[in-house]
Amino acid sequence: MFVQLFEFSKSENNDISAVELEFIITVAEVFKIPDEEHIRLKEFIINSMDNMLSSDKILVIDSNKKFKHERVKHLYKESLDGQIRILFVISAGLYLFRYTGKSEMYLNGQIIQNEKVYIFNTGSAIRNPLISPVYYSDVVGVFMKT
Repeated sequence: MFVQLFEFSKSENNDISAVELEFIITVAEVFKIPDEEHIRLKEFIINSMDNMLSSDKILVIDSNKKFKHERVKHLYKESLDGQIRILFVISAGLYLFRYTGKSEMYLNGQIIQNEKVYIFNTGSAIRNPLISPVYYSDVVGVFMKT
């Protein structure tokens, strides 16, 4: 639900008004979402994919063999057109992701819309005919390494 509040707020013009932000902060306090985590969620959902959120709770999946970042994790997928970014939300124990690119991507057979935030549940897979699937277990494995 908290994720949907951010997505709803940004849907009109990609900016969140002061009133909307205050409401979202109040919801975060009521649900006892840690400040650091709710700020990370906001940045992940609101910012364009051009802005890299610097956090060890982020995983970037793309076809860039030379990807280097001080904190962000990386998973190489040959032939992936675009980029998948995954945020690990510790307090909820879940993974959120966004995709940007030109290819059609599928989450468990359902088409993924560019830039929309999705929950990556246990047993899920992100696929397209050009790449090997990105399985939930692959993502968990990257985060568990550290």
